[in-house]
Amino acid sequence: MKSGRTQVELIAERVEQTGGRVTARRLLRLVGAAGYQGSERSLRRALALAEATAAWRQKQALDGRVYRPWVSEHQET
Repeated sequence: MKSGRTQVELIAERVEQTGGRVTARRLLRLVGAAGYQGSERSLRRALALAEATAAWRQKQALDGRVYRPWVSEHQET
């Protein structure tokens, strides 16, 4: 482990650094080096519970998608 930090602290730190946009696959290498022996699926579950990840998803739900009407042809005005 790096300087005595736990795996949970490493996960929380990386989630905060990336604003909740880190993937479990990328984190698996980092926490694996710190001694994590669990699966990628378990890591995904832990990430889903992280506050920063939830905040990022909430923000995306509110203003991340722009809806535009479908236009079949160019309309002349």
